[in-house]
Amino acid sequence: MRSRVCALVEAAGIRGRNPLLPPLAAILARDDIELVTWDPTGGFPLPRTGAPDADLYLVKGDDPAVLTAAGCLADGGARLLNSFEATAAATDKGRTLARLARAGIPVPATE
Repeated sequence: MRSRVCALVEAAGIRGRNPLLPPLAAILARDDIELVTWDPTGGFPLPRTGAPDADLYLVKGDDPAVLTAAGCLADGGARLLNSFEATAAATDKGRTLARLARAGIPVPATE
């Protein structure tokens, strides 16, 4: 049975928005792994996500709908390459700046 990776993306319909996906699909295809994309920003039914079945999910966006979908998948036991917790933390600019400040790392002024 062929393995499948699903990338959660935003703005899937905008040409050039996710430039790394075509080369990633080609690399995975060499090992008979299919890459599919899913853009949950158009809405999805809760509590089920409506995500394509996959062996592994890759979170490739920081839109709130993408993060919610990733969280729902993680809560349901799906395997995510980049954990929901790490992805959510990385997209929170305020938390990131606070962590850097606590660690004593200088941060340029931001707006």
